[in-house]
Amino acid sequence: MSQRFARIVLALTVTAVATAIVINRQRSESVGANRYVDEAGMVAPGWVGRMNRYLDDVMYESGVDVRVLLVSSTRGQPLPAFALARMRAQGVGRDVGGRGLLIVVDDSTKQARIEVGPHLEGIFPDGFVGYLLREQLGSVFDSAGPARATWTTLVLIHERIRQAVLAGEFDSRVITYMKDVRSLARGGGASISLPLPRGLHHLMDAPTDSALAAYFGPQPSVEDAYQRHLEFLALGLWPRWVPLFLPSAREWMQVTQPGSRGWNDYVLMVRYGYSYKIVERGDYAMLYYTGTPFQSPLFFRRGADGWQMDVIAEVRNSQETIGTYYTWRILMDRDRSSAVFADLFDQIDGTGFGQFLRVRGGDNRPLCIHGAPRGSMEYKLHP
Repeated sequence: MSQRFARIVLALTVTAVATAIVINRQRSESVGANRYVDEAGMVAPGWVGRMNRYLDDVMYESGVDVRVLLVSSTRGQPLPAFALARMRAQGVGRDVGGRGLLIVVDDSTKQARIEVGPHLEGIFPDGFVGYLLREQLGSVFDSAGPARATWTTLVLIHERIRQAVLAGEFDSRVITYMKDVRSLARGGGASISLPLPRGLHHLMDAPTDSALAAYFGPQPSVEDAYQRHLEFLALGLWPRWVPLFLPSAREWMQVTQPGSRGWNDYVLMVRYGYSYKIVERGDYAMLYYTGTPFQSPLFFRRGADGWQMDVIAEVRNSQETIGTYYTWRILMDRDRSSAVFADLFDQIDGTGFGQFLRVRGGDNRPLCIHGAPRGSMEYKLHP
């Protein structure tokens, strides 16, 4: 993602990182395309600029032309016809073999549509596009406004593109899991529209709710704690008062993060269903993924009541990247957990990006970067 933008957004998320990488490069096909256009004045001008840089980086990394168009009205045209006409007029995907995608939001009707180019239909099947519209763009728009709604939707699109780069099929099990968990929370068989009933959010914001605090509390094993974490993400809730997380993390999240069901869905999508291994050393544990190269390790601590997630360790010990062959790397000497597991980290040649420290035995498959041949780019750290 655009790295200045990454520092702003990741500070608002449970998977925030301490620093981000800025890639120095020639991006002739990515610059100046106006990929995020706000004709209706729905978001702040600064947001438009940041989103354009982010979508430039998505194009550079993957060769997929993703764009957003916010309009005041469709001037009497049906939204599908209007979106298709604008996609053709703007040449979305034209220079990359039809690999284009356009999100259109009509401010007058609060309706949205996603147009998918002919060479992306296998990557974005109808079921996934429908999910993006209903469960992401629509519901987050209502609760958090157009800026957050389009951002969380784009993050999910970017993750899907990365999966496809590694020839991964879209796994609908994660959407089924989210629906199942949310249905149970509302009472089995319910089919009301999301977001969740306000009452459940109210309970999760109340430190006096002992039943929920106990359920999402310290667990007897790291595996149990991880499964509770997945359930919590599927419910779309935010861990302000949940003792599943260490107190330091809860305090940090309370101050810095407003919470977003859309972001929870994104985190769940990059974690659920992928194989992983757990390493325990005394009161410290690390969970690393063997089935996806896109998710950095998670860290846990054991206290008197059981295992809890150490989100601060995750923030300090990992660094997210875009436009490189690896989407994250370990940072040493930032937290006690990195020292405990230091012997499990290996240097992987970033080929043009320096050395990337990753977990030995984890999924360390490199991405294939569209925008430049392997080994032709340099990087620098941005504090």
